Amino acid sequence: MEKPIDVIIKEHIVEELVSAYGVPHTYKDDLIQHIYIILLEYDQNKLNELIKKKQIRFYIARIIRNQWYSTTSTFYMLYRKFNQLNDEYATPKQNPNIIEKIDE
Repeated sequence: MEKPIDVIIKEHIVEELVSAYGVPHTYKDDLIQHIYIILLEYDQNKLNELIKKKQIRFYIARIIRNQWYSTTSTFYMLYRKFNQLNDEYATPKQNPNIIEKIDE
């Protein structure tokens, strides 16, 4: 019997759903990999049941939605927040108002 993750990979479910959410290209690969990590850590028997019940797409879509839109998700904390802070505190050459922001 095939492992649930193998079925998900073969059908490109995660990639398809991440694209459907309109995730910007700069985050797309990171989000896809992050979702696979979540799925690999999840109980494989439960994933198998979701595949049998044809509910796996909905389940993965919910994970993607929660990871992408929630400001408390692990994806937000690891990737989006870092990029926002990086943009906010860019070098003075890139952002002449940086000194004012730091002083606030």
